[in-house]
Amino acid sequence: MANNLQVSLREYNLLILHNLPSRENNLTSLVPQAIKDGIPIWYILGTQTSSAQFNNLKTLLSISSALDKSNPVQAAVNPGFSLFTLSDEARSVIPSFPPLLTPFGKYSFTTEHYELLTQQIGSVTTRDPLLVFSGNATDKTGILCGEGLWRWRLDDFSRNGNFNVFNEIVVKTVQNLVVKETKSRFRIVGRNDYAENEPVTFDAEVYNNSYELINEPDVKLTILNQENKSFPYVFSKSDRAYSLNAGYLPSGDYRYKASVNAGDQVFSKEGSFSVSSLHAEQSETVADHQLLNTLSASSGGGMFSPKELKALEKELLDRDDLKTVSYSHYKMQDLVNMKLVFFILLFLLSLEWYLRKRSGNY
Repeated sequence: MANNLQVSLREYNLLILHNLPSRENNLTSLVPQAIKDGIPIWYILGTQTSSAQFNNLKTLLSISSALDKSNPVQAAVNPGFSLFTLSDEARSVIPSFPPLLTPFGKYSFTTEHYELLTQQIGSVTTRDPLLVFSGNATDKTGILCGEGLWRWRLDDFSRNGNFNVFNEIVVKTVQNLVVKETKSRFRIVGRNDYAENEPVTFDAEVYNNSYELINEPDVKLTILNQENKSFPYVFSKSDRAYSLNAGYLPSGDYRYKASVNAGDQVFSKEGSFSVSSLHAEQSETVADHQLLNTLSASSGGGMFSPKELKALEKELLDRDDLKTVSYSHYKMQDLVNMKLVFFILLFLLSLEWYLRKRSGNY
């Protein structure tokens, strides 16, 4: 199917090839066309990937293997990676993610490359790549040498109750591949929209006159909200880049101004972003009947469809704990405190005394 794909690749910003090339789809025409059109490619290798067909594409990586086998490996973060930065949380969580299935063989590079993740087997960190990027700015390529990325997403939610680490890996990988190379000596990379429950983060790069990455000068950034109130920050320095975690911000529209004094020049960047309100009710608008059934079963209840209303009625009528219950409450009050009744009785008694006395009964 991929070989016969009739579509203009120029309409797309990124080509993601999962378990491709395979024996059925060698991509001998699709990949060269993408490279010709300047479309970045992200390969996700897996059990259905043909190592021979992959090597024929002459990417930045070659895998020599006489056996068509896969190897379960975990991820180890390369501290010297410099294309972008990962948060401290991501660096600590990634090594504990479930293993990915990687092609078994000998890995070798054919061009300049940057390894974000390497393969770890048991307690041994190997030099084989797991997530690697090309160093060619005009032919951007990313290769994830493992299948089962969905397990990382589930594990992230199981550990932290959110997908922040998984989203950070995917978003920064895509951003690195699709961003167009510029000759600016000062770059700020951030998203245009953040959710209310995720931190606002930025990456920055500063280059010297030879366009080599440096991180000696301080990079400052000021965020302004809709009321023009400013919040100043200073970027943290990594190996050869900068990162900033501005924390969680209230929903609204924001502007930012960043600046750095590099040598005898001052560079500045401006931009904007928004923080969207998180409405849990709108995140899932279709009833999850499986979840409702599980909840009812675990709490001693039951689940009935609209066609089972008779069964629901019978279930309710047969339950002993659903009976009509009446409650009564008694309150004692001294008559002397009821002034109206007291004076009425006093009047009647006085009237009786008067009438009796007049009639001669006293």
